[in-house]
Amino acid sequence: MKNRRIRLKWIIILVLLLFIVTGGSLLLMLYLTFGDQFTRPENISSLYSNLKLDSSDDEENNVKTFDSTFLKSIMPDSDTAIKIIRLSSDPGYKPEIEFDDKAGKYVRKVYNGKRINIAITGVDSRLGQRFKHADANHVISILADSGKIEIISIPRDTYADAGFDDTTGFNKLTTMRAKGRNAYLNEVASIAGLDKIHYFGEFGFSQAMGIIEWFGHDKPKSTLKILRSRQALGGDDYQRVYNQAQFMRQMILNNFSKLNGIAGEVIIRGALSMIESNMNTAKFKEVLKILKSSGFSGNPEDISIKIRPSFPIEFKVYDFTDPLTLLHLTSKIDAAHSKSKKDTSHSNQDKDPEYIYKVLKQRIHKIVGDTIKNPSQVINNLKIYFEQKAWFQIEDSTDRHEIRTVISDNLQTAYKMMKDSASAMDIKNIIKNEDDLFKLKNNQ
Repeated sequence: MKNRRIRLKWIIILVLLLFIVTGGSLLLMLYLTFGDQFTRPENISSLYSNLKLDSSDDEENNVKTFDSTFLKSIMPDSDTAIKIIRLSSDPGYKPEIEFDDKAGKYVRKVYNGKRINIAITGVDSRLGQRFKHADANHVISILADSGKIEIISIPRDTYADAGFDDTTGFNKLTTMRAKGRNAYLNEVASIAGLDKIHYFGEFGFSQAMGIIEWFGHDKPKSTLKILRSRQALGGDDYQRVYNQAQFMRQMILNNFSKLNGIAGEVIIRGALSMIESNMNTAKFKEVLKILKSSGFSGNPEDISIKIRPSFPIEFKVYDFTDPLTLLHLTSKIDAAHSKSKKDTSHSNQDKDPEYIYKVLKQRIHKIVGDTIKNPSQVINNLKIYFEQKAWFQIEDSTDRHEIRTVISDNLQTAYKMMKDSASAMDIKNIIKNEDDLFKLKNNQ
């Protein structure tokens, strides 16, 4: 009896094993034959969308189609190896941000070829005042033997011995400019790890607005606000100086191909007329020729950014050619200022354009009234407004043209009265170069 029970038990076990093996083999064959079709997300979604479920009552005609929206929302895209980012066209969208983790790192120098170092300095000086702080400090270093460009950027508060007692807190690169250009450029070269600065380009707030406007920014004041922001975008002065360098990098890449032929000549002359520089058109074209002959073609990989002194953090990379990104950053800065109730109207350059127009008109007409009586005094008082290109802070084209004409015409008259026809011709040529530059922009 006992043996019979044991045999029955083994028979049951063998039958179960046979059922499992047979069923598993059948499922494997079905999977190998049709598995790819049934496991594709789009086919699964299609399959379920065609299913019909009976309603709570038993009437044959009262059926509901299964809603596949939920399945589509949870099923992955057909190729899950590809990351898809869907951007909104909402002006308030938050742009995708890349990060640069190389700009702030110290890398031992390996390039020993010839360099052409051009210091680019943005000075923080108020309208009509000659005292200058170096607010933005950059070097465009052209690697003449490799066809590459390094933009070396230095935060304004970097330590520099400006001759003050250390307890004053004035020993910074920004105050070195007040000691003279040569002392400042030598300090820039030292901090950047370069032997010397060969050329310089210097401009103030108004000139920067004109340059940004030529680059195609409809609201140059807003763009400049972004580039000058220290706290609102994070990273304090390091992120700010990186933003400025990235802006220059993107503008070079976007406009390098335009520096050819007659149009290139107009751009070079116009750009040099808007800033103070020891470069002339011939020198600029010579440097450009060296850069092109060494293989520079305007590819993104041809321009790198270095922050000095080294500060190994990840820098946010913004696309300053994207209007929506600019709108987002401007809103972020305005919100930060509003939250902190920070007063940003500490200087004339932060006033609205109408205020600037009224102030300039009042000041300038007071000066030019003495042209006939004292031309040398007129030159002394009026020249600073011409050098600063103060009219670029005025948005209205008619008002801007009026102020520029009053300044330039009276300067020319005063120089002629002083028998300085060469200076009078310089004023005339600078105005012409500026007009040609913006005519070219409008025709493009």
